[in-house]
Amino acid sequence: MQTDDLRKLAAAGDVDAQWALLTQGSDQDRPTEPEGLRSLPLAPAQRRLLKNLPRSMPEVDAALRDVFGRLVRGKAPWPLLLFGAVGTGKTRGALALCDVVFEAPKDPESCIDCFRVPNPAYMTLENLCTAVIRNRDTDEWRHVNEGILLVLDEIGSRANIGDLQCSTLQRVLDVREQQHNRVGIYISNLSPSQLAGLYDDRIMSRLTCGTVFKLSGPDRRQRS
Repeated sequence: MQTDDLRKLAAAGDVDAQWALLTQGSDQDRPTEPEGLRSLPLAPAQRRLLKNLPRSMPEVDAALRDVFGRLVRGKAPWPLLLFGAVGTGKTRGALALCDVVFEAPKDPESCIDCFRVPNPAYMTLENLCTAVIRNRDTDEWRHVNEGILLVLDEIGSRANIGDLQCSTLQRVLDVREQQHNRVGIYISNLSPSQLAGLYDDRIMSRLTCGTVFKLSGPDRRQRS
């Protein structure tokens, strides 16, 4: 299909066309969809999370990019449990997806709605737990409750998991399941079997009920 035709379809809300344009490097209301499947509107994000961390979609592992494409087009089930060794590009890949997912305004004629609902949000489980302890979790939970896409990183980063980590993670997973049809990316250096040794069956069921992807490769932080 010609690029001009793709642009017209993308402007009309066709997520297949939006994804095709994105993967070629070019710069609404969602329908009711089966459980775990939800398409996301794509466009340059209004704000860039962790903007000093370099990343771009063409640099994301090709297999992971394909998984992203199926998820945002409603052709693979949410959530995504993304795991792999340190430095393989999990966080940067998830942020690259955040860079192009936005919350469509309820009123297309008004820009106010663009700022009322959070765009994609990124946080670590540790930071979220710290916010809970300090009673400063209002903004964080607003993103969990309302954001179109949530990336929760560093799950299972400690050898010993306490009640706070378990209850916080379960609360996040429950909210995303009940309010957002499971849309979320959950990142860990540990495999599902290792996570199962830290968390209970309820949490593991929620983490692994969608798409599970292992990102392999060398540590990209190490320079040869």
